[in-house]
Amino acid sequence: MSELTPLILRPGIPSSIEEKREPYQQKLALYLVLASVLFERIAFHTLGDNLVPTLQSNQTLGWDSDHGASVSLIFSGTRYVSSLCFAALCDAKLGRTVTITIGR
Repeated sequence: MSELTPLILRPGIPSSIEEKREPYQQKLALYLVLASVLFERIAFHTLGDNLVPTLQSNQTLGWDSDHGASVSLIFSGTRYVSSLCFAALCDAKLGRTVTITIGR
């Protein structure tokens, strides 16, 4: 299987590629991917939830609630849009294997 091999050869029918990993390796890979996604979500929501109170506190910036909420929404929107843009860019420029290996 190379970079140019399609993942789905015919619509709705995946290719029959033999799995070379042991069952424990498959489970370990699954658990590592799930843990990575879980920790990423925890970090995002922790940062996003604490962004407005941190910006409003007098010790840091002292912003009003409108500006703090705007920054929080911009942060969320940028995160969602950038993940789509960078995923497409990585798949197009680096290839599927390299993206999966070094990326999230």
